[in-house]
Amino acid sequence: MKKLVLSIIVMSLTVGSFAQNRINVLKRKTITTRDGETRLADLSRLAKPSLPVRVVQKGATPINLAISATAIGNSPNHLTVGFGAKNALFAQPEINSAFMIYRNDPSTTGGGFSGDYNFALSTDGGITWPSPNAGPIYVSSGVAAPPFANGRYPQGLLYNPTGNTNPNNAYICFAGSGLAGTNGAWGGIPNGAVQIQTGSTPYQAEILNDRTQVANTFIIAPTTNKTYFMDAAVDVAGTTDYVDSLALFIGVWNATNNAYDYTYSPVYAPVGTDVSGAKYIFEGRAAFAPNGMIGYIAVLGHPDFALYADSVIVPMIYKTTDGGANWTSLGAINLAGLSTVLPAAIDYSTWNECDLVVDNAGNAHLVVACGVSANDNTFSTVTGDWGIFDIYCTNGGLVSSDWHAQLLGFPETFEYIWASADNATPEDSRPQASTTWAGDKVFLTWFDTDPAVFVTTENSNPDCWAIAFNPSNGMWSTATNMTAGSSVEGSCSFGSVSPYVFGASGTYTIPVAFQALADPTIGLATTTHMYVSGIEITDAQINVAGSPVQLALITGVNEINAGPINSLSVYPNPVHGSENTLAFSLDKSSKVSIELVNAIGQVSKTVDFGVLNAGEQKLKLDVEGLQAGFYIVKVKAGDFTAVHKINIK
Repeated sequence: MKKLVLSIIVMSLTVGSFAQNRINVLKRKTITTRDGETRLADLSRLAKPSLPVRVVQKGATPINLAISATAIGNSPNHLTVGFGAKNALFAQPEINSAFMIYRNDPSTTGGGFSGDYNFALSTDGGITWPSPNAGPIYVSSGVAAPPFANGRYPQGLLYNPTGNTNPNNAYICFAGSGLAGTNGAWGGIPNGAVQIQTGSTPYQAEILNDRTQVANTFIIAPTTNKTYFMDAAVDVAGTTDYVDSLALFIGVWNATNNAYDYTYSPVYAPVGTDVSGAKYIFEGRAAFAPNGMIGYIAVLGHPDFALYADSVIVPMIYKTTDGGANWTSLGAINLAGLSTVLPAAIDYSTWNECDLVVDNAGNAHLVVACGVSANDNTFSTVTGDWGIFDIYCTNGGLVSSDWHAQLLGFPETFEYIWASADNATPEDSRPQASTTWAGDKVFLTWFDTDPAVFVTTENSNPDCWAIAFNPSNGMWSTATNMTAGSSVEGSCSFGSVSPYVFGASGTYTIPVAFQALADPTIGLATTTHMYVSGIEITDAQINVAGSPVQLALITGVNEINAGPINSLSVYPNPVHGSENTLAFSLDKSSKVSIELVNAIGQVSKTVDFGVLNAGEQKLKLDVEGLQAGFYIVKVKAGDFTAVHKINIK
């Protein structure tokens, strides 16, 4: 999550000898907005040009009449869905309803605070939105302190009781970020619900947690109807901000309050420490299969600076099969296989934004920008050096051969920094993922500006691109600019996409919203939320064979002790020859074996030690014949595994 890079100062512009003429170096530094949130900005682009001139005449009759937009509400500024896509727009196909939540604009609604949450609702599949600026569903105190502190970055969903077909009986649910002051400016999680039917009273609460800031995940698991709100656990008072844990809150419906009760259930997700002693991640997402039991978490970050260059951001994958009660690390994704579709490079990296869904076979789909990387924290933004990818697994993603990447498209622009330097909001392609409610189709979207229509090299006039995938036969639709030639062409700034689409078979409608800014050059100008109708893909269009790239998992790149295994170490380290000691303790008698896994996830050696008694263990570790480099020692005791990194000389 980009907000978490609190410790990064200005990073070097020096690229070295690698492709100096191809790397558009992005400098990263924190900038604090008036809302009190620290975010990344691209300092190399703060000298903002005026908005681009459209090549075709303004006001010309649109060619694509199937696409239209409806105003569904207002916010005091663009930050309500800024800094990467969040789950503010939600469609519930079982009751043909869509809902969007956003911050209240007192100048439009005539009262309240900008920390209140309003909403818009459609019960006819997004065709009509009869009551923009409804609410407030969350009423703040108008100050940055509890109870009910100023709300920011709301996310929402629709809870539909099992078997219900009447939209009036469903509930609008929300969770957001509050300026509660327990973690720097942050720390509160406003949450609550209201039944759609007229006359019901909203229920609201605020969870105080000193580890949260601004979350990018608020989802519901089909079948179980549990909700999941996730942020990265941080410590702004310490020398490092990320504390190797994801702040996951699991919600269970409370029929007395008619709202969700949340239990804090942190997920251990360690990352590497860089040379400055800092730890950080750039994004984290969670998603569940339709059965509500199989789920994945994808984290973008540096799993280990000893194995990955400082410039490389990779996905780290965690999986649950019991609805989120327990999570297992599957490892980090090795992106070297992208060399078959991207230019040759030293390294490949993701960028800072992603989204995640799980299909009906229990396989994850991570939509993310990946591209050429080199030294000194660079990412090439030259067209063709990076693309939007679906990084997905088959067979549950447990081994390297299960992971693949499908190139979805090469965007022609990369980023645009909205507003003035003191309130800079860098927005990239905002990749997002959706499925049908049954999970049998996957839809990936992103937002890109067409330089042939708008005189610009910046992503200042984005259109919505979309592509669909059928997991059952591996077929794709063609990636298409869905809003080209329409009345909203080049207008889809700050695009939000529902995690679920309308339609069960034949034709699928992808719910999309964007923000129309009153004046994009003003840091905190008012904004209008617009819902886009008519973005559709049919089964007949999903007829193109894919060309996936094989990826790999690097497992156990951080030391993780689990189950009966404690105090795992290897000495000497670096190791060589046969005279090395593997030391650990067992809480109970267990059958023990080890694997030595190299840096690309291949098992180089296995040893079975049989059943060992409880207590201290000192075993001989023989690495004769193994090539030099970094390896992971995986110690298995019964059903548990602990890992430790070694360097073979």
